[in-house]
Amino acid sequence: MGELVFAIVVGVLLLSWSLVALYRVWRPKPQRKQAYGIQDFYPVHHREYEAVERRLAEYAAILQQVGAQHRSTALRYLDAIRDDFERVERLLNYGTKFLPDISLEEELRRAWLSIQYRLEFKLARLKVRWGINATVQMKSLTQKVRLMARMADHLLNEVAHEHGLRVLEDDLNR
Repeated sequence: MGELVFAIVVGVLLLSWSLVALYRVWRPKPQRKQAYGIQDFYPVHHREYEAVERRLAEYAAILQQVGAQHRSTALRYLDAIRDDFERVERLLNYGTKFLPDISLEEELRRAWLSIQYRLEFKLARLKVRWGINATVQMKSLTQKVRLMARMADHLLNEVAHEHGLRVLEDDLNR
């Protein structure tokens, strides 16, 4: 019991000593009164306004130019990825004619993917036009095109195995 009392007393003394030391370090120091002259109260930064305004206008012009280039690049990419999607979708539509054993589930999956793609494409295009970052939608659209391309590869392998690709090419060129 004596050891516990000793530990508590020592702890309280160390805490008190720490608080006193911290107070001495952090206490506000009395400031000497400084003598001010009238010139000390005149504003000085307003003289730099024209130079600052010029620089800010330059930065705004650069930002506007970068924003326009960003939108233009994003819209071109969206158009290109839409073209890829439409071509692979057309290929899948033609190819499924040659495989009558495609399940309803596969067709519904492909149709749902197509609907999702079109809605997401319109959203991404609107976001880009309004200057909102559409990177997430662009990535998702790209992944959907890749998924459709894998589906097309699988379909082409089946068509080639059963009928030969020449039959599909002839049908595509009609």
